[in-house]
Amino acid sequence: MKRNLLLMPLLAWALFVPIAAVNAIAESPPQELKELEELERYNWVLGTQTFAPNYKHTEETELVETAGRIRQMGSNLLKIALDAGKFSDTKEFKAASPTDLLKREPSFGQVLQMDFTYYLFWVYTPGVHWQDGMSAEEKEREYACIKELAVWLLSSFSGTGKEFYLGHWEGDWYLVDRYDREQTIVSPTRLQGMADWYNIRQKAVEDALKETPHHDVKLYQYAELNLVRMKEPMDRIVNRVLPYVNVDYVSYSAYESLEAGSYEGVKSLLERSLDTIANNLPRKEGFNGRRVFIGEYGFPLRQTQTPAEQERRARWVMRIGLEWGCPFILYWQMYDNEKDAQGQLGFWMIDDKDEKQPVYETHERFYREMKEWVQEFQADKKRLPTPEEYRQKAASFFK
Repeated sequence: MKRNLLLMPLLAWALFVPIAAVNAIAESPPQELKELEELERYNWVLGTQTFAPNYKHTEETELVETAGRIRQMGSNLLKIALDAGKFSDTKEFKAASPTDLLKREPSFGQVLQMDFTYYLFWVYTPGVHWQDGMSAEEKEREYACIKELAVWLLSSFSGTGKEFYLGHWEGDWYLVDRYDREQTIVSPTRLQGMADWYNIRQKAVEDALKETPHHDVKLYQYAELNLVRMKEPMDRIVNRVLPYVNVDYVSYSAYESLEAGSYEGVKSLLERSLDTIANNLPRKEGFNGRRVFIGEYGFPLRQTQTPAEQERRARWVMRIGLEWGCPFILYWQMYDNEKDAQGQLGFWMIDDKDEKQPVYETHERFYREMKEWVQEFQADKKRLPTPEEYRQKAASFFK
C-alpha cells in the first residue's frame, strides 16, 4: 500500500520563518470569485483527492490538471496538501507558510479559483514538533500560522459558499514509532503534545471565525485517524487523544478495515471502526449528524488484479459509508502516486495511459444521476433533500 511514499513529517516546510514574518504577509484576496449556485454547493458525499501524482497528460501543472479532472468528473470537492513538494512541477517553490503558498504559487491559487465548494487541506506549521511536547514558542507559532490561514480564507472567500477543512495525514503514524502498528504504549508527553496541537489549532480556527467579518463561507478543523482496530488496549488517537480535544470532524483513513473479501465482511469491520470513532468523539454544540468521514480508502490494481474488481470493492465502501451517515467518502485517488520496478501499483481513477477506469465511470455516473434526482426532488418538493434523504437515495445507487 501507499504508506512509505506518503510520509509527511510534521516539519513539512523546511524553511524556518519567524512568526512576525509570517504575519506580515500582505492580504491579497482572489479576484472575480463568484457565489456558487445552490445546486453547485450541494454535498454529494463521494469524492477523491490528488497527491504526488506519478504522471500527467497535459501541459498544465500536475495540481491543476488533476484538479480539473476531478471537477470534470462531476465532483465539487478537492482534497490536497498545502505543500508544493507534493507536486513535482511545484516542489521548488519555497513558501513561508501555508497562506503564503496559496497566495503566491500560481497552481494553488488557480485551484482556489475553480468552482469547488469543499476543500480539504493537509496543513502543517513550520518549526513545530509536538511529539516531544509543545514549547511556549511552538504553541504561539502553531496558533499564528493556523489563524493566519483561517483569517485569509474567511476574508478571501466570504460570500462564495465555499467550505474549508483543515487537517493532516494519518495521525496515528505520528503517534507511534516507525510505523509500529503493534506498539502498545505511547509516552504521556507525546499524547499531551498531540492533544495540545489539536486544541491550539481549534482555538485558532474558532478565534478567526469570531473575529473575522465573513458570510456564507465555512471553516473547520479535522483530525485523521488510521489505527482504530485493536487486538488489545493500545495507546491510539481514538482512545487516548480524541476524547480530550474539541475538533470539529474526524477523518478515518480506512485501509485497515477493508481487508475482508466480501461486502458483509467489510461492512462489519468498517461500521465497527466508524462507531468506535464516533463514540469517542466529544459532542459539540452547533453540529448535527455524523462528524466522522472516510478520508481515504482505495484498492490498488496490483491487489484487485482487474479494474472491475477494483470498482466492485469501491462500491462496497461507498454504500456502507452512505448508509452509516459519513459526510464525505473520499477515494484514493485520481492519478496513481505509487510505483516500483514492476510499474504503477494502480491507486487510480485515470491510469498512466489516460484511460478512465470503471471506478471513475461509476463516480461520474453517480454524480450525473444524483444531480438529476436532486433537481427533480427540488422541483417537486420546493426544497432540497435533507442529508438523510439524499444519503438514502444515494446508497440505493450501489445496491
